[in-house]
Amino acid sequence: MNSEIDTVEFCQRLCEIAGHPTDPENPDSLVGILQKFRPEGREVKSIFEGIPQGAAIASRLMQVFEVAGNPARSDGMRDAFFLVRHPKKAKVSEIVESAENFFLGLRNLALENDLKDVACQLEPIPAIRVVEGLAPKHPKADNEKSKLLKAIQTQGPRVTDANARRCQFASLLRAAFYFLSCDAFLRDYLLWPFYELDAETKDPYAPYFHLWKHGVKYRIFGEQQVDLYLPRVFLD
Repeated sequence: MNSEIDTVEFCQRLCEIAGHPTDPENPDSLVGILQKFRPEGREVKSIFEGIPQGAAIASRLMQVFEVAGNPARSDGMRDAFFLVRHPKKAKVSEIVESAENFFLGLRNLALENDLKDVACQLEPIPAIRVVEGLAPKHPKADNEKSKLLKAIQTQGPRVTDANARRCQFASLLRAAFYFLSCDAFLRDYLLWPFYELDAETKDPYAPYFHLWKHGVKYRIFGEQQVDLYLPRVFLD
């Protein structure tokens, strides 16, 4: 496979390998298809051969497969999503640095794409606090959410919208990558090789992936602080 292929040929390839009907005009038709290659992801590299930035995309996907591991559960069921059930240990200093770099990169990308609401809420970068234990849920009611939470949770995933519209493959894969773990920032980590061709900002999502693979969950309950929840057993 030496020559580049288009989205139609890509979907045909996916259909043949996964036995899953796909439609290049309907990105939702690809949702769930990558779960079929768990746990090893053996076909991932060949699937992305011949598409622009395909090797870089496949490399990032393989990292997700490796971190999430086997989806089989002790109750005989299988995880529908890529979950980090056995995160590796991490130093608090590394976690804090990754979080700071992620929010700084997100702010810069927001500025680049004229999303002032996000950029303003991340100026200055909020204080980072690492907390041991299970992460509580964010408020559901809009009027109970802080402006910072709204900016990160609602507007933050939009900073790559313009980049996605300029790339057919990014538009096609966006939904499938989101539903790997129902995580917009993990999605954009995987799609960044498409986006970086047009971006001036250094990859802001690599630090986020570092948080994700260590099982870190961010929570925001105020305007000036982000809490990072990491189970005690995984802290040095």
